[in-house]
Amino acid sequence: EDDIFDTLSGENTTSFNKTYHKLLQQPQYQEYNELGVVGVAYDAMWSIAIGLDIASKKIRAGNDSGCEHLYGELVPLEMFDYRNEKLGCIMRKSYDEVMFTGVTGGVVFEDGQRQDNLYLLRQYRELYEG
Repeated sequence: EDDIFDTLSGENTTSFNKTYHKLLQQPQYQEYNELGVVGVAYDAMWSIAIGLDIASKKIRAGNDSGCEHLYGELVPLEMFDYRNEKLGCIMRKSYDEVMFTGVTGGVVFEDGQRQDNLYLLRQYRELYEG
């Protein structure tokens, strides 16, 4: 069922897991345990990139909708300053527009929080007899 949709990255859950498991078999990674959260981290990186892209496009277009009353100027992201409230507002609003299909399923944000049921993660443990 995981393979019936296309993800933004081009990886579906099955192919991502196969690639990840293959990586863990390489000698330099064999001491690492599978954490079960790597897919979440992978989708988080895509979320960051997409959110920054949306913010950058808004800034270039001069769109400060919903943030016009805040202190600061519309400057390129490379000139980000934590005191620029307007730019921070545009970035927060941009993340609320992030929506894509990732390796963990649908990725959507609302009020800066990911909106899904991805709270129960697969957990793997190594048991040692001692």
